[in-house]
Amino acid sequence: MDKLIFPAFNFIHSGDGRSGADWIKLRDKNNEEKIIKGNRMKVFKKAILASSLLFAINANAAVVTENLTVSVLSGDFVGTTGTGWFSYDDALLTNVGDESIAAVDGLTLSLNVFGQSFTEANDIDYSGYPVLSFYDGMIQTLDFYVTEGSVAGPDCIECSSNFTDITLDGVYDLSLYDLSAVATGGYEAELYVNGFANPVPVPAAVWLFGSGLIGLAGLARRKQS
Repeated sequence: MDKLIFPAFNFIHSGDGRSGADWIKLRDKNNEEKIIKGNRMKVFKKAILASSLLFAINANAAVVTENLTVSVLSGDFVGTTGTGWFSYDDALLTNVGDESIAAVDGLTLSLNVFGQSFTEANDIDYSGYPVLSFYDGMIQTLDFYVTEGSVAGPDCIECSSNFTDITLDGVYDLSLYDLSAVATGGYEAELYVNGFANPVPVPAAVWLFGSGLIGLAGLARRKQS
């Protein structure tokens, strides 16, 4: 009996006339298309996931308000304390490295001390200041400086007219900078005060000279910080 020999992959598929080799090519092509579509779907899903995470982060971002307690640790007004708060939008932060939020960015604050209430608008350099600084999302400092001193004169450089009338006699300016977190919540800071608890009346010329020195000292403090 003669042997029947069939050429490899050379049979004719009934109905469309394609050879076995054609079907193998078609199958490989279909597989490649499936792989491409699968990869595209993976990329699409990753994009959706990333967008969802970004949306969740932004959804969690909100205005944060922290309580603030200040204390005078030296000088004629040692032992004086004050309370207040500051508020900022943490959506402005990336929580990476050094960052800051100023009054111009929406930082607000209130400080009650010496029987008087002060806000961010009382800062000598408002609205560039006050400034709340962060490192890796952690609060570090609050640069806030209020003064009723003046650096008057035609040759004055970088002078400001945003002076505040501090109602307590003898207090010429006040400021705070470093913040420390309190275990029970909020922050505390040392309040720096220039002045005298029992001021002695002096001639007007001496007062103007003294207030000018106070203003210069304040400007120097801020430049150094």
